[in-house]
Amino acid sequence: MKATDVGLDDAGRVVFRLRAVKGRSGKKTNLLFQWPPGAQAGMVEVLRAYIDLRTAGAWPTKGLFWRVPWERQFKWNTGGYDTMLRRCLALHGCRAPSGFSFSSRSLRSGAVSNAVAIGVPMDTIRYVGGWAPTSAVPERKYLDRTCPATDAAWRFFGWMIPNRTRR
Repeated sequence: MKATDVGLDDAGRVVFRLRAVKGRSGKKTNLLFQWPPGAQAGMVEVLRAYIDLRTAGAWPTKGLFWRVPWERQFKWNTGGYDTMLRRCLALHGCRAPSGFSFSSRSLRSGAVSNAVAIGVPMDTIRYVGGWAPTSAVPERKYLDRTCPATDAAWRFFGWMIPNRTRR
C-alpha cells in the first residue's frame, strides 16, 4: 500500500484505495471502499496512532504506507511478504503446525475462508479483496470450506454482512 492508499475519513471510517484492480472487461480501474466506523474499533485506534506518528515524524508522503524511515529496503513481493510474516510470527512465538508453513497465501486464504464461514457474500469478498467481480480465483485458490465460523471471524468480517443479525 502506498502512503495515499489508506487513511481515516472525518466519520472515523478506514478508507482504502486499491489501484489497478481488474474489472469485468479486463480493464484495470481504481476501487475505493470504507469500513464502517464501528467495524473494528481496535484497528481504527491503531491506524489513527500510526497516521499521527507518520505526521509527527514528517515521514515521506510518497512511498509505502507501512515502511518506516529507518527501515532498510525490503522487496514487497511474495517472497518479501513471506519473510516478513515469518519474522513477525517468530517475534511473537507463533509457528505453523508441524508439517505446515504460513505464507502470504495463508493470509488471503484465511480471510476468504473465515469470511465465507460466517456468511459474507462472495461478491463482497471479491470487491474487498480486489478481485474482478466475476473472478473464480477466491473459490478456486483460497477458499477452505472446512473453516469453522469463529468469534474472531465475526469481529474482523462481520461488518461485511448485509443486514447483519449476529453480534
